[in-house]
Amino acid sequence: MKKTKKNKSIADKTVSNPDPELVEELEDLLEQVIIEEASQAVWQQFEQALYQLDKQSLDVIESYLDGVPKEAVGKANKITPAQAGDMISQIKRDITRNLKKGSPVRH
Repeated sequence: MKKTKKNKSIADKTVSNPDPELVEELEDLLEQVIIEEASQAVWQQFEQALYQLDKQSLDVIESYLDGVPKEAVGKANKITPAQAGDMISQIKRDITRNLKKGSPVRH
């Protein structure tokens, strides 16, 4: 589109005297985009941290996160519920460590 004096003056007016509703809509849209991109990045890091676990640990934490009680997790792995709880706690620490390793943010 060829710039004309009319187009320029409309743009100048918009920049010098922005419509508050338009500004609010644009800010909301920008906020949504930032949140979505950040969420995707965090989810990717979380998935990478999970895939660094061994198969048994991954199976245990997936079951636990799916709502399987510690007793059932223990039974499936031929360990006591207390041992299952300890194992789950260790897996959570491993995931946290893996997240920190893969994060560009200083800890």
